[in-house]
Amino acid sequence: MGGYNFSRLNVAVFRNPLLQSFSFLYVLHTVLRKLIEIENAFLNNYLNDLLCLPLVLGTAVFLQRNLVLRQPDYALTGWQIGWVVIYFSVMFEAVIPLLVSRYTADFFDVICYAAGGWLFWVFGNAKGSELVRSA
Repeated sequence: MGGYNFSRLNVAVFRNPLLQSFSFLYVLHTVLRKLIEIENAFLNNYLNDLLCLPLVLGTAVFLQRNLVLRQPDYALTGWQIGWVVIYFSVMFEAVIPLLVSRYTADFFDVICYAAGGWLFWVFGNAKGSELVRSA
């Protein structure tokens, strides 16, 4: 089947402390919301939007490094990250709220997407096993 050796997957992107801590925060927040009612407006309304792009972009880098381009040091460009921020902002804050009444548009979500994209650009988009990207 295809000749690809899955035992040689490059998982360095998931060893990045930013992605590990964001994954932990996402799971913790999700579990706590199920177990207890959290009364913090920021946590309930904006935390997942802040965590979203670093996790999505980290997964995209993993897939590019291992399945698509097969380049172990692949990193996203600033333009690519910017387009993902724009795409998420338009889809989740303009298009989907028009189509589904239970979703609302919120400009602060756009700020959270942009902050998450910036955090990924600086700390999560490292080549190889570096912690922070090189210029």
